[in-house]
Amino acid sequence: MLAGLRPCLLSLPLAFLSGCGARTGLDAPDATAALPDVAPSTSCTLDPTVHQLGPSSAPAFAYAVQARDPDGAAGWLVSSGHGWPPTEIGRIATIGPSLDVTATTTTASSRVFAGWTADGTVSLAMTETNQRVALELLRLSGRTLTTLSTIALCASCTAARSPPVALSERWMFATERAGGTDIHVRARMNLAEVTPPLRLAGVEPHVAISDRGPLWSLRRNDNIALALLDSSARVLGGIDAAFSVPIRSSFAHAVMSTGDIAVFGIRVEPTGRTLLFERVTADFVPTPHVILAPMRGIPTYMNAAAHSGTAAATWGDQSSPGAGAYATVIARDGTVLWPPAIVSTEIANQASHTIWSAIAPHPNGYLVVWGAWEERTMYALYARILRCPAR
Repeated sequence: MLAGLRPCLLSLPLAFLSGCGARTGLDAPDATAALPDVAPSTSCTLDPTVHQLGPSSAPAFAYAVQARDPDGAAGWLVSSGHGWPPTEIGRIATIGPSLDVTATTTTASSRVFAGWTADGTVSLAMTETNQRVALELLRLSGRTLTTLSTIALCASCTAARSPPVALSERWMFATERAGGTDIHVRARMNLAEVTPPLRLAGVEPHVAISDRGPLWSLRRNDNIALALLDSSARVLGGIDAAFSVPIRSSFAHAVMSTGDIAVFGIRVEPTGRTLLFERVTADFVPTPHVILAPMRGIPTYMNAAAHSGTAAATWGDQSSPGAGAYATVIARDGTVLWPPAIVSTEIANQASHTIWSAIAPHPNGYLVVWGAWEERTMYALYARILRCPAR
């Protein structure tokens, strides 16, 4: 299963945190040769319909969207915030296949990141207010989300901008504090069962489920580190640097059906920002990265997903004109199916505010969800389908 991993990863599970797997001048692809431009191919199309998800009485922030099944055919779980801080209210909603809101609940937190079990009956939400994180266990019954229990998790910490993932009989999720990341594991229905968290070097953790276990990405030393864990938060393998060039801005990753890891990252240079795509094999061998496009403005909070032999990323851009949610889709072979472009309606008057967007698989491609606030006219959460052919 782990054939091809460097021996130090197998003998020293935490070695990748101190140099194992890092690229060096001996094994890194040549930086100049690793920058091929790819001719865009607009094989994806943007559905003309923009769906409003819920009420339009307050500004909205789309924190996460999670498909109920690998293709999104059974619907999604959307985590969002509504209102201005410090009175922002977290909201969890289930969305049906026709993009109708089927159940909702609110939390007293300002931010919420929720994930659910494979059968879509139990959800775990990380809620955050004033650098205090709590866990909220919920059950879905019909059109009702009911809170089963709530416990405080940590103070002087922040929730990972990535929903908890459900493993066999456990939940796994992450928090940040003091410049590092803590990976937590709790029993499925007994959140009070405490086990010591795994401390990883790096910040801004994201998680994606692979056939081999939870795969985490973190920002570390101006690059993106990857760590494969088992259900007990033991490190099975990883790599220190997914890119051969520094990545100092937003990033995200997803696991493709082939087991390859799709990593999106933004390179910051004196001349501007550039969006890059890197495919890392299941054995943690990076391939030459692909330049997708120069970036306009300052992109924030990137989120990624994979579906049918493709990978996609979305991010917010608050630079006017053209502020809104952006996305890109690329095939495993590097073919660009949707060049980086706006997928939301343009959101005016956003220069001083952050736009959050999230993406998940849809039976016909991808579902992009974003929040907006254009005074008195666009208070709401919205969704749109990016239709892409299977590869």
